[in-house]
Amino acid sequence: MIKNFYFLLITIFVFSANVLAQQKSVTGTVTDDKDIPLPGVTILVKGTTNGAITDIDGNYSIGGLNEQDVLVFSFLGMKTQEVTYSGQGNINVTLEVDAFGLDEVIAIGYGTVDKKELTTSVTHISEADFLNIPSTNPIMQIQGKVAGVQIERTGASDPNAGESIQIRGAGSRTAGTGPLVVIDGIPGGDLKNVDNNDIESIDILKGGAAAAIYGTRAANGVIIVTTKGGKVSDRIQVDYSGYITTEMIKNELELLSADEFLELGISKDEGARTNWFDELTTNFPMSHSHSLALSSGNSRTQYRASVLYRDYDGIDIATAREEYGARVNIHHTAFENLLEFDLNIAPRFVKEKLTEYGAFYQAIHLNPTLPVMDPDNPNEYNFIVAHDTWNPVEQLKLEKREASRKYFTGSGKVQLNLLPNLNTSLMYAVESNDRQYNFFSPSNSTESKNNSRRGEASRELENWDNKILDWLGNYIYESDDFVARILGGYSYQYFHYSTFSAKNYDFPSDALTYNDLGSGLYLKEGRAEIGSDRNSSTIIAFFGRANLSYQDKYFLSGSMRREGSSKFGANNKWGWFPGVSVGWRLTGEEFMQTQRLFDELKLRADYGVTGNQGFPSYRAQKLYSGAGNYFTMGQWIQGFGPGNNYNPDLQWERSINFNVGVDFSMLNNHLSGSLEYYNRTSDGLLGEYDVAVPPNIHTQTWVNVGKIKNEGAELSLNAILINKRDFGYNVNAVAAYNKNWLVSFSNDIYEAGQVYLNTLPAPGSPGPTMLLEEGSEIGSWYMFKHAGIDENGMLLAYKKVDGEFTDEKQLIQGLEHDQKYHAGTAVPKVTASLNNSFRYKNFDLNLYFRGAFGHKILNEKNMYFGLKAFEGANLLRKAYFPADKGIQLYEVNDAKKISDFFLQKGDYVKLDVVSLGYTFKNVKNISNLRFYFSGKNMFLFTKYDGIDPELAPITGLEPGRETQAYYPVSRTLTLGVQASF
Repeated sequence: MIKNFYFLLITIFVFSANVLAQQKSVTGTVTDDKDIPLPGVTILVKGTTNGAITDIDGNYSIGGLNEQDVLVFSFLGMKTQEVTYSGQGNINVTLEVDAFGLDEVIAIGYGTVDKKELTTSVTHISEADFLNIPSTNPIMQIQGKVAGVQIERTGASDPNAGESIQIRGAGSRTAGTGPLVVIDGIPGGDLKNVDNNDIESIDILKGGAAAAIYGTRAANGVIIVTTKGGKVSDRIQVDYSGYITTEMIKNELELLSADEFLELGISKDEGARTNWFDELTTNFPMSHSHSLALSSGNSRTQYRASVLYRDYDGIDIATAREEYGARVNIHHTAFENLLEFDLNIAPRFVKEKLTEYGAFYQAIHLNPTLPVMDPDNPNEYNFIVAHDTWNPVEQLKLEKREASRKYFTGSGKVQLNLLPNLNTSLMYAVESNDRQYNFFSPSNSTESKNNSRRGEASRELENWDNKILDWLGNYIYESDDFVARILGGYSYQYFHYSTFSAKNYDFPSDALTYNDLGSGLYLKEGRAEIGSDRNSSTIIAFFGRANLSYQDKYFLSGSMRREGSSKFGANNKWGWFPGVSVGWRLTGEEFMQTQRLFDELKLRADYGVTGNQGFPSYRAQKLYSGAGNYFTMGQWIQGFGPGNNYNPDLQWERSINFNVGVDFSMLNNHLSGSLEYYNRTSDGLLGEYDVAVPPNIHTQTWVNVGKIKNEGAELSLNAILINKRDFGYNVNAVAAYNKNWLVSFSNDIYEAGQVYLNTLPAPGSPGPTMLLEEGSEIGSWYMFKHAGIDENGMLLAYKKVDGEFTDEKQLIQGLEHDQKYHAGTAVPKVTASLNNSFRYKNFDLNLYFRGAFGHKILNEKNMYFGLKAFEGANLLRKAYFPADKGIQLYEVNDAKKISDFFLQKGDYVKLDVVSLGYTFKNVKNISNLRFYFSGKNMFLFTKYDGIDPELAPITGLEPGRETQAYYPVSRTLTLGVQASF
């Protein structure tokens, strides 16, 4: 594959040297309204792919012109300008600021629209809006920047950690709450196979009318990623982006010192003085990333090819990540634009060294006088014998947890332009993701010794395949006042997943680790563990959309998708998913021409129905599964029987979305933004419900029952506060409010009543901390109401009589659930961010703040390591001494209790990103050169006493706990360079 990739690059570069003969040409300079040259402005001959890009001084040259050709000048943040060529040799252009971005192109699924025509809730983010931070997933580049979109990474400093994305609250119990990701037209894409340097834009479809065209996968919103392509140019452009980064631990837990541990008589002195946390972490690990792209093109062929290499080291002694990948995008026209061809190829290879978060749980409670190494054998790790206790340094050093991934995305598209306003296209795409996980614990590890084994090894292979065939047809009708854009299409998508795993024990040697599973004795004794599985599903859809515009003032869009899925029951294979939206551009009206406040003002409303089919395959089919082993006629026989209760009525979860919004630009385009209100009802929730046996074979059936509702408002503001030649100051702010609750849990046939969630772990689990019941908010804490501490240090709770609290206090020990109450929610009511962008001559400075408000967090570490009742283990200092902030635990002598005493406000404001850059101008042979220094996770302002409020998840149905096992939080410092040649 690599050899073919290099051959493809060489072919592209050779082909690009053959530039077509030019007829007439024109040169010129493009500046802004302050007479500052604009580099990177795109100039295109209207209706063709012939064009050019301005250099660092704003100069351009374009050939192959005929008189009366129209030159289109476009640049991000500026109003697009058209100039008719009449044979002159020089055309200079001044572009005006367009804060509202009327000509900005927005991806809406199977097509695009200009922003002025947008009638539903879609947020557009260009590369210029990215946070420009080190990340393995480009979605982190917009964390907090889009109102109503929650992006979390609770293992934020772990380079191998995953991300969770949730748009406008949770809308499902069991079918997933994450959005559909579409990359270059391929639904179901993996964001980790995209380098953020390759992204042109990210469009987030929040409104139901926009998302409805994706049917049964759009209930949780849609994220559309568009990657960069080549542009017409008379030279090959080379872009490089690279950085080196390091980290430092932030907000360490304050534990008892070894001396305090001994003075309090918690346990005996083992002779050492060990800081277990320091033993597990490294000081200033170095990581680096390099991205190189080459692009060019002529009037017929444009291309862009990029390569990426990243090497990350984690803040702990085990974690590392190495990845390298490439992406090639080619666009070619033939037969005088009768045919257009697109080819996109993106391979990526990743190696991961994984850690175990439980090691930091051990670092908290281990005796600080225990040595790391065995005092009698310094070459061996100290073997710690105690319940739920082990040597974490040994665990991370001796045990191997390694994974490798191979990503591949490829697509080819051919488009037939039958008429200037009529075309049809066919796209075929494949996606694959192969993962191999390997584990090995040697014979001298605590794991092996505790289980009397001579080593343990396992391997797991997983494969995801995704194949897509899309046909589209587009027709455009234009008159003086009226424009209609009609889309029709067909889509076929096939998903396949398979897995194989094997585990064995008792190896003759540790030398081969996990590479000789067959030599373990468990296999020879018939006790080795082997498993495999596969499943598949298919989606077929027919869809259409019409976008209508009248006088550039009145807009109407309607879409319909008819989709079938193999996952659904025989009686509900197909569904309808309509969407409709309207817009009114008031500033186009005659009565608005005399006012001077608004430059642009548009009202819009939309309605759409979307679905969710994010549940396992075969839930609606009759299954047979293993029913035990039986010894008969001298041998063991595997029995089989019905594996589930067949439900032919199973169907998708349905979300009904309503959205109204206003888009505005005012004060000579110095202030722009949008205000939204939305209401989403998700019904037919998927889940397992208890049923009678007989007539059913099994005690539970997978059915559609229940309803969840989300309601909220969103605000986005962009302000140009200062715009001088040598100094500029812009502000971007977003804020979102959301309320998310369960409307119903049962129907006439199936009844669930209530479900307890978020159960705390052993040792000594006190039980669940949340209750999901009709009328309750998602993430609602359900606890005893704290009434103080008695003279013996025992926790008290107020007594509840007939559903109402009295002034009577009682010991919590022995109380039932009926004495609890809904004590607030773990989901923030409000999220917000504020970006401050400064420009002074060649310097640029960005200060990015974000925060969350109106939620409560359970700091599990307080409950497990802040109580003196946790005997024999090291504890937080606050267990014995007053704390500077947060909960005062030193007076408590009680064991863990589900009391709101342990809840804290999770409100926080974080100076998340600071970036300072300097751009060099007039550097020979370099069109752009910028060096920058940035910091991530710089300062935190909160009254919460845990490590970081963001360690507690805020998405899904069980949010809100900062758990015992965790990965350290760090502050990241980065030095980077961006250059174009």
